[in-house]
Amino acid sequence: MNNLGIVISFIIGGLLIISILTLNARVIQNSGETVLNMSAKQSVENITEIMRRDFQRIGYNMATGTNPIQVFTSNRIIFWADIDNDKSTNAKMITWQFNKPGNPANATENPNDYELVRTVSGSTKKITIPLVEFELSYFNSEGDIATNASEIRTISVALQSQSPQTYSNNEYSSSFWEKTFSPPNLKLQDIEW
Repeated sequence: MNNLGIVISFIIGGLLIISILTLNARVIQNSGETVLNMSAKQSVENITEIMRRDFQRIGYNMATGTNPIQVFTSNRIIFWADIDNDKSTNAKMITWQFNKPGNPANATENPNDYELVRTVSGSTKKITIPLVEFELSYFNSEGDIATNASEIRTISVALQSQSPQTYSNNEYSSSFWEKTFSPPNLKLQDIEW
């Protein structure tokens, strides 16, 4: 009888240790997923802060009658803006371009990442950011899709970032962001002076 009690104690103790180890493994996995979620969200926050500043200043400090938007497609925009708010210099040409389809970004292990490149006046202040999706849409003052640069009054941006590494089940943590910009200098084009 004494041996039976010891065996039962070992079985109960073993089950308890297995339960504790399983719980510990789940906590570690959830912590890892949380870190990857934060990484994806931080990447989006960094991009959107720069984008907000650039897009709100489209056409700022430019000569009247000049169209600030030079190129507009679903994955690329080129425009003029005084992003430094420095009236002693002229507006600079800003390019935002998403390189998908094309070569995936080499900066991360994620094969879904492609480069979003921001260029100021050629190659100065080049910023390269890995994203999964990036799409631009352009609308006129009526809210319809704009067909030429002079009609554009609002610009909608949608982007998605994923974590650089996978967590359990080879999944990537994602963060999505969407915003419509209404640059004040584009609206000024509707005013007759």
